[in-house]
Amino acid sequence: MHRSDDRGFTLIELVIVLMIIGVMAALAYSYSRAQARNVYLHQATGELQQRAIGLRSTALSDGKPYLLVVQDAPNNDASQCGWWSSAACTRYFVLSAPDSTWTLGAFDPSSPGAHLDPTLGSVETGYLPRGARFYKASSYNAPPIPFDKVKVFDSSFYGTCANGASCFAVRFLTNGSVRAELPGGGAQPTGLAFVLASDAELEGAGGDHRGVVIGFPSGIVKTWPYAP
Repeated sequence: MHRSDDRGFTLIELVIVLMIIGVMAALAYSYSRAQARNVYLHQATGELQQRAIGLRSTALSDGKPYLLVVQDAPNNDASQCGWWSSAACTRYFVLSAPDSTWTLGAFDPSSPGAHLDPTLGSVETGYLPRGARFYKASSYNAPPIPFDKVKVFDSSFYGTCANGASCFAVRFLTNGSVRAELPGGGAQPTGLAFVLASDAELEGAGGDHRGVVIGFPSGIVKTWPYAP
């Protein structure tokens, strides 16, 4: 007589296996979402880079100044950004022919065409993808050489738009020079740098961070991977 030692799974063993599978699936889902957001984030920084480079040439060819205004998502959290809720997205405005009264501190995103030349002025609005937001914690990490002297999120250049969100503006002049706008008007001959990151819910789960720096008055725009 031979006795078989084969046996099936006990209920406890089955529960443990299912729990392990569930944890692994949750981790895989989290990182796959992070990777998708990272792709969007790279596209967003690349888009801003190309817009800034193109606006310098456009101001030269059109013979009128342009402004690139970037407004952070409200409460610095873009997790709710989507087609159904664009107000929660980080967005940018391209304004042409601003008049002499235009200032960043008075800029109202709900009425972006205010204080533009009535005959030459125009407005273009764009939205960064879901998951892109300002990463203010990057303030103490400098951009790469030769922009390492540019302060990230220099408080001199950041104002508060009419809706209470952080914003900044870069002006492209008809002589080819580029400068950042001070909230109260005027400019300083330096560079401007900022960092975009995936939304807050992905922190620590593979979310990416990308920096953008604009040199003045040259208008040279660079992006770099930011390691928080």
